[in-house]
Amino acid sequence: MALTKTDFDNLDVRIENIVSQSVEQIQVETDLPPTIDQLQDNNKTYSLVAAILFIDIRKSTYLTENSQAKSMVKIYRSFMRMAVECVRKNGGVTRQFLGDRIMGVFIDSLDENGIVIESAVDKAVNAARSLQTVITFSLNKHLKTKVNGKIIECGIGIDYGKVLVTKVGMYGVEQNEEKEDEMDCVWVGNTTNYASKFSDLAAGGEIFISENVYQKMSACFKENWTNVAKVKGEKVFEGYVIKDYFWIILMN
Repeated sequence: MALTKTDFDNLDVRIENIVSQSVEQIQVETDLPPTIDQLQDNNKTYSLVAAILFIDIRKSTYLTENSQAKSMVKIYRSFMRMAVECVRKNGGVTRQFLGDRIMGVFIDSLDENGIVIESAVDKAVNAARSLQTVITFSLNKHLKTKVNGKIIECGIGIDYGKVLVTKVGMYGVEQNEEKEDEMDCVWVGNTTNYASKFSDLAAGGEIFISENVYQKMSACFKENWTNVAKVKGEKVFEGYVIKDYFWIILMN
């Protein structure tokens, strides 16, 4: 089976339709981002201002190459469960699973008068602290004793700003009713890109946040951060880092 001339012509029409349609933005007015089922398969996008968090396992390629496949199943499943719960317990939702990394989304919580009662950046920073705490004092404890002495380190990146969300992919019924739907959503904008880059640049145990996040987070969280500039490729990323930023209350 291959792409036929008819397939090519049909695909050419679909591509032309996508790039010819204008992009409509629908403002999100809740403290949760849309699910994939709420998104439409067209150029209508949801627009939201959010804190985006990425957490990434350091040296995951080395870890995979030096571990049995069954061990990696345990590592990835426990890592993903831990990350989702830490994001959820701090008022966010997980919207991407990318093997050795997860993306969390946090939106300001407002009261009935539209006043912010819990900011997106505070939620994201609290989630990052929760993640580093659970990794160090729970996840690694169990991996070390039950998965051949393995431990992991993670870097976390956070940025805050406008994001567009759109549905991508293909419904199975377009070609064959027996085919599965192959749909996902894409988070478009500098905020997502920068949060991902900050995660890449964060050392194991570090949280790397943008200037925007630092300025918007509550004063009670601003102690002990270090202003830094890190380079990825030819671009310099400026922000603030903190290492081993744990929830001490959980250790008592």
